[in-house]
Amino acid sequence: MTVIRFLVTTACVGVLGGHVPESAAGCSIQLSIRNTGTKTISVRHSGVTTTESAVKSRGGTWRGLYSGGWYRHDGDNWVTVPAGRKVTDTFEATFGCQAKRRWRIHYSCDNQPYVDYYPSPTTWTSEQSPTIRIGRCK
Repeated sequence: MTVIRFLVTTACVGVLGGHVPESAAGCSIQLSIRNTGTKTISVRHSGVTTTESAVKSRGGTWRGLYSGGWYRHDGDNWVTVPAGRKVTDTFEATFGCQAKRRWRIHYSCDNQPYVDYYPSPTTWTSEQSPTIRIGRCK
């Protein structure tokens, strides 16, 4: 993926005389997940593609949070978020900062799996520091 992104960016620079359109540039997003519930949750950020947390850019496909570097340094498939706490890490998005995105968060508490979407299953956001609030586990 990095090679393709490099080639696309290089091609844009050559064709546009040094100007890279924002849609071809990446974006560092500070993604936070806040647990507003009363029980600890575990967020799945890598693993099987259909059950990992991911982001989708409008017109694109789902990309796992781990693929974008979110909590890649911890070496686990899960990120634990205690009740009342927030976790934050950088996600390196493949499109520009103004791209519309939808976030899909797979998590569990008490061995019960859940999926939440941000801002919703049908809407988009271009926030560069989104905080996704999860409060279902009480």
